Amino acid sequence: MIQDFQHSFNVNTITKNLLGIDDGAFPAFAKIKKKPFKTLLVGVLLINMMLKWVGSELITVDGIEATDTIIKLIKKSPIQPNVIFLSGISFAGFNIANPFEINKELNIPIIIVVDRKPSMIDIKNALMKHFPDWEYRWQIIEKTQPLIEVKVTEKSKPIYAYSVGLNDYMTIEIIKHSILGGKIPEPLRLANIIATTITKELLKNNF
Repeated sequence: MIQDFQHSFNVNTITKNLLGIDDGAFPAFAKIKKKPFKTLLVGVLLINMMLKWVGSELITVDGIEATDTIIKLIKKSPIQPNVIFLSGISFAGFNIANPFEINKELNIPIIIVVDRKPSMIDIKNALMKHFPDWEYRWQIIEKTQPLIEVKVTEKSKPIYAYSVGLNDYMTIEIIKHSILGGKIPEPLRLANIIATTITKELLKNNF
């Protein structure tokens, strides 16, 4: 897959169709309720950096279905994206998405983006403390290391990324070409705004 992209890599062509996925808000009590609490997972499709489609699925807080839910969401897109952006791999708390499985199922490159480097020690300790299946979740997280640092300009604050199906050069170029303002790729910025706005409004109304 990487070799195919290297052979015909054109960042302007690749970034024509991009899809970003982020999750919505959920209350703190969602983690201690006996009944599973769900929040929104939103996908946005950009064509030529313009919003063309928004899709959503529900996802369980601290559940285990993030990978399948993301695949289901992406398959709903009217046009297959050239690249999929994920806002990290931990959605709705510690519902861990497996980017390798998503890439294998869809044959689409994945770029994981976070705005700051996570503390791997803190993550592992939290998983060990709260999840009987912590080793399964940790193995996925551990595989998405190390992260590469990306700076849009010399003076801008860095973001961090990991990709599946792309090399570091292609990952950095795609990220830089997908940012319209700030430091977050536009598909993720819009997915975050939509998911957060909707879920916060629903929570106000006791969703």
